Amino acid sequence: MGTSNILFSISEVQEDSDLISYANELNSYQIPSIGYKELDARNPSLNEIYQALKQAGIEILNE
Repeated sequence: MGTSNILFSISEVQEDSDLISYANELNSYQIPSIGYKELDARNPSLNEIYQALKQAGIEILNE
């Protein structure tokens, strides 16, 4: 059995009905086909990604 990287501890959220509901909602979304492209999309720079994470209050613990 392998290991995985997760954002939160399962034991901490087992009883969190809001998070479970949110996870179920995410799970219901359709995944785009492999050939799907957004023609007007652009790729953000790494600095833009770091800045967006910082503004969202997300701390990077390990890279």
